[in-house]
Amino acid sequence: MAYPKRLSHLIDKKGITLVVKHNNGLLPIQQKNPETIEKTRRLQVENFVAAIKALPSKDKTTILDIFTKNGKICSTAVFNDLLMALVIASEHELAFKFYSSISSYGLAPDCWTYCILIRSYCKIENVDEARRVLDHMVENGLHPNLATFTTLINSFCKKGRVEEAFELMEDIKKSSIDADVYTYTALMDGFCKVGRTDEAMELLNEAMEIGLKPNIVTFNTLFDGFSREGRPLEGIGVLKKMKQINCRPDYISYSTLLHGLLMWRKIRTALRIYKEMVRNGFEVDERLMNNLLRGLCRKFLKENDLLEDAYQVFDKMTKRAFVMDHSTYNLVIQAFSMGKKVDDALVSLQKMIKFGYIPSLTTINSVIRAFCTKGRVEKAILVLVLMYETHKIPNTTSYDLMIQELNRQRRFLGASNVYGSALVRGVVPNQMPLHEKLLINN
Repeated sequence: MAYPKRLSHLIDKKGITLVVKHNNGLLPIQQKNPETIEKTRRLQVENFVAAIKALPSKDKTTILDIFTKNGKICSTAVFNDLLMALVIASEHELAFKFYSSISSYGLAPDCWTYCILIRSYCKIENVDEARRVLDHMVENGLHPNLATFTTLINSFCKKGRVEEAFELMEDIKKSSIDADVYTYTALMDGFCKVGRTDEAMELLNEAMEIGLKPNIVTFNTLFDGFSREGRPLEGIGVLKKMKQINCRPDYISYSTLLHGLLMWRKIRTALRIYKEMVRNGFEVDERLMNNLLRGLCRKFLKENDLLEDAYQVFDKMTKRAFVMDHSTYNLVIQAFSMGKKVDDALVSLQKMIKFGYIPSLTTINSVIRAFCTKGRVEKAILVLVLMYETHKIPNTTSYDLMIQELNRQRRFLGASNVYGSALVRGVVPNQMPLHEKLLINN
């Protein structure tokens, strides 16, 4: 009996057809080519899955009754299709129950039955039972396919059990099948996630030596691994290797590498990768732009360098309407103040306050100091007023800077006003208006 015909009359209690006939009719399987058979079987499984998911929760337990009472399960192929449908529909307990009944149909599990069962155990993260099924399968003279090995390797790696995953890779090498790039990538990802990226690199080299071409996911795994271990600069070597085999980095490649470089304060290299990323047509996201801008500003504040690069990143963020966080604003304002871009610093300070952020005293004093150094004490007083409006009380340093500059300009009344303003707010400046000093000395 043809495979589609056996499945075509599986109907549930409500009269809902569980399988839709193939457009090409119900030709006997032996008359179809392998590709058509595969497509037909996929269609049948998809229809089973849809029917299972359409059932109300309370009717889920009747699924097996529907299958057994209204349809003929007279081949392992049909059994496997139904088993796969249950697994895809995440009805794992029913799948296990169904599997345990296989002998009641006069059938025996084949290689694909075990592979489906392993997949189900892996989906519910029961890797030990999945491994037991694999061992039982081999003991019965059946050979797992590569997809099954890869699924199990990936599941062990997700649990951090990379040694057991590595043993499975060794089993593959001893078998008649060859590992592909997806198998290697799954194992590499496992090693990277447990801080063994050097071993992942060895696997990469091994894969390339046997003629496999790593894909973008393979390389991105290594970027993440080196970043986790605090070795982001080694990601630059990975990037070079990518380019050597004409594997073009994607957004994730650059973002992962850039994130690692910024996290470990490799700012100059991060800036270079950022520029390369932009040249290649990728837009850096808001979070990374904030991180980069903070890194550039910190670098400038420590080494008096990279201010123009920081300003360009700041300008791009502004044009793209990116939101800068509290920390970014503080560092930007401090860097601009120190770098003789004090007017930009004031504009940023006003925006910061507008967005509801309260600047730190270090930030406030950096702007006041910059204006006073330039002799623009009125702007410094404007900063003072802004702080009053936000109920942020400047400290002694803030007032001292302004009083000192007003004294220098012989604007003694202004100095007295600033001094009095400080006293009213409970702050006693170290600097005094010059004429006050003269009165005390007399």
